[in-house]
Amino acid sequence: MLANTGKLSRKIVGMLVVFFVFATGAIGLTLLISWQLEGVAAAINDAGSQRMRTYRMGHLMARGLESTAQEATVGAVLDSELKQFDKVLRNLQLGDPARPLSPPRNYEVQDRLSEVGKAWQAKVRPLVAAYLQRVGVKLELEPLEQGAFFSLLRSGKNNPAMAFTNSHGSPTTTLRKNFMPGQYTNNSQWNDPAFQDKMNAMYRERDEPTRHKMVREMTRDILDKAPYIWLPVAYTYAAWWPWVKNYEGEIYGGGFWWQPVHARIWIDQDLKKKMGF
Repeated sequence: MLANTGKLSRKIVGMLVVFFVFATGAIGLTLLISWQLEGVAAAINDAGSQRMRTYRMGHLMARGLESTAQEATVGAVLDSELKQFDKVLRNLQLGDPARPLSPPRNYEVQDRLSEVGKAWQAKVRPLVAAYLQRVGVKLELEPLEQGAFFSLLRSGKNNPAMAFTNSHGSPTTTLRKNFMPGQYTNNSQWNDPAFQDKMNAMYRERDEPTRHKMVREMTRDILDKAPYIWLPVAYTYAAWWPWVKNYEGEIYGGGFWWQPVHARIWIDQDLKKKMGF
């Protein structure tokens, strides 16, 4: 009886070991496939960004040639794009396991990437480098993690330079949050008592056309004083169907907070049906 019990226990242990090995292999294979798929997605995104980057470099050089006053600013941004193109192209060719970013797995893609690399090194890169040499830009970029960047941004000190993109806002909100002391996004630490007096006077003004005039004057004044190096941004448009009611094109009800806007919208179902929808 004891011998039979021992054989049965060995069989159970053996079955458990086989199942464990099989399960471990299946999990490992699943993780490997997921890792490879993620790497392919990263490669697709980076390859698409390279096309956008070449368009941007061409646009920047055209702007600099049109206006010599902007050459230094354009040159700094162009130098950043040049280095980023080199880095992304190198990662596409060799891969980056840390991201993960998979290198090409077939010869056709490898050949295409090789052609892109040769064209970049022989034609495009020398053109951009010659432009930068003409402008005389020498800039050392230091990419930071988000936590370190915002810690530096909110330190209340004027560091040599920081790249920052601000969110959309109304004309009055844009003037307030970027140029009034104590504001979260006043990254230049702008503190102009005369400008503050104008802002307060504008808020007290009840006549709307007069307020519009005051806002335009303050906008021209702040652009002339240049607390920031102004870089190009994309236009944003808002459009809506006639049956969308209680909406006037608002984008946010706060810092990227669209819920209050959506909560107040209602749909005129009769009008929508009348228009064939």
